[in-house]
Amino acid sequence: MSEQRRSSNPLVWFFRGLWGALDGLRKVIHLVILLVVALVVVAALTPERPVVPANAALVLAPSGQLVDELSGRPLDRALAAAQGLPAQETRLRDLLEALHAARDDERIPAVVLDLSMMTGGGLSHLHALAAAVRDLRDSGKPVIAWGEGFSQGDYLIASQADELLLHPSGGVLLQGFGSYRPFIRRALDTLLIDVEVISVGDFKSDVETFTRDDLSEGGREITREWLESLWQGYRERVAVGRDLDPEALQQLIEQTLPRLEAAGGSLATFALEAGLVDALVHRDEFEARMRELVAAEEQGFRAIQHTEYLAARRASGDMRARLKREQNTDRVAVITATGIILPGEQAPGAIGSETLSRLIRQAADDERVRALVLRVDSGGGSAFASDVIYRELERVRQSGRPVVISMSSLAASGGYLFALAGDEIWASPSTLTGSIGVYLLFPTIPRALDRLGIGIDGVATTWLASELRVDRPLGADARRLLELTAEEAYTRFTDLVKDRRGLDADAVASVAEGRLFSGADAQAVGLVDGLGELDDAVASAASLAGLEDGAWVVRHIEPELGLAQRLAMGLLSVGRPGLAVAQAIRGTESTGGMLHTLAAQLQRELQVIRAFDDPRGVAAYCFACETLDP
Repeated sequence: MSEQRRSSNPLVWFFRGLWGALDGLRKVIHLVILLVVALVVVAALTPERPVVPANAALVLAPSGQLVDELSGRPLDRALAAAQGLPAQETRLRDLLEALHAARDDERIPAVVLDLSMMTGGGLSHLHALAAAVRDLRDSGKPVIAWGEGFSQGDYLIASQADELLLHPSGGVLLQGFGSYRPFIRRALDTLLIDVEVISVGDFKSDVETFTRDDLSEGGREITREWLESLWQGYRERVAVGRDLDPEALQQLIEQTLPRLEAAGGSLATFALEAGLVDALVHRDEFEARMRELVAAEEQGFRAIQHTEYLAARRASGDMRARLKREQNTDRVAVITATGIILPGEQAPGAIGSETLSRLIRQAADDERVRALVLRVDSGGGSAFASDVIYRELERVRQSGRPVVISMSSLAASGGYLFALAGDEIWASPSTLTGSIGVYLLFPTIPRALDRLGIGIDGVATTWLASELRVDRPLGADARRLLELTAEEAYTRFTDLVKDRRGLDADAVASVAEGRLFSGADAQAVGLVDGLGELDDAVASAASLAGLEDGAWVVRHIEPELGLAQRLAMGLLSVGRPGLAVAQAIRGTESTGGMLHTLAAQLQRELQVIRAFDDPRGVAAYCFACETLDP
């Protein structure tokens, strides 16, 4: 009764109606917001479809270091890109894919090499890109390289172009290869730190960093051998590209000073007179040359960056149809292992034994995968983690599927240990490999504590508890325990080499004890089977699996991104232009230089500390390998 009376009140009707209208408006607003969010999500997860313009130059513009696989978290890279920061790394296979696609693409009459933002890369990466540029040049498609200056690494690639153009105020300075590293024995002595070093192998000279003030004769001998081998490969590649004699190139470098004086101190004139470049041209003259090859634009020439070119190709209907057809096709799986080897889970940029093992199992669980190729770029690390990875690869091989190892710039020590699981091992001629040896470091600080007036005393239930301490001197028995541990790890390593490579004891002794080899020399002594790049290893794996030409595809196995990561990365890309038609080759400052080189060197020096992240403290790591900066 009272409810009816309240309901008949006009004021109540008014407020009920107002509430109903507001509630309806709220629902409409919520619906609109949900629709907007849904549209944003769809836009974020839907790749843009850029278009390749006709009669445009493909600008190959690597940024940062050339790598086999990008390091760091994908979301961090997307955030950096959204802020307009230059990429710190460029994936080699993307560059190779772009060059291969451009070969038969009629929309691309010419290719431009813009190496201004490239800061370097492993020597085999530089050789692989240089070889791809040469192949494109040989196909008849013009390749033009222009720059304000070329470092030694840049020049290896640029030397393969049809035309190599240099700014009149720029320069090319080839200086050869060197390998130098710090020796900290006196620094440790100054800090009153004693480092007990247990190494196995006469040529395992990495530990000399802690025990000497300079290289031993053995270390100097082996370093000179692999440096000369790699330098010869560099000279031969440049000589082919520039139609020079390798020995003449060596003499040219030896005579740099008098030739530079004759050129009035101009590095550009020196490069031109020596035949290192074809012409000295300003930016506007370079652009005028490009307008002879591709369509002209109001302020430059028509061009497309390689990143946008690849995005356009991958988003094309033909590519999507092909991927759909290949869903049930036999596969050769490719997994990339890059960085120092450590136990457990590790982020991209390091090789975590569990992280890599999971990817290997993922490939093994796929019935469509008929063979596995592991691409290795590592100087080693934890001996334990290397053993774990070896076992995972061994299981794949024992299942009847071929395992082929493709060595990148570096596959040494622990990186060579798990490579032994392969049915075949392929290396680039410029790969650094071998370093079959292990070592163990145990630092103690009782002298430093004594200087500070700190005494250490106590009681232990066993001799081990009192001797294996960093604050007490290492006892003789404790040292013998560490020696036995290192010797056992070394024996297991050399036994694997003997069994898997089919070498007798004398042959193993001649290649072990920490010796380093270039890929070419490693093949000569039986440590690798073939010389070639990743494509060669993949083709060999398909052949071992009995796959017919054209009846299989390559699939790269990578850590999967979660929905939240994919959504966040997609949101960052919304609103970014899918295609930027370059008006001219970009004119940004190079990220190279002496400070960058020094910072990179210091970062490499500190890597050795992480190599001892091992349950036994045993490192299978090649510190010397990291000292080469081409």
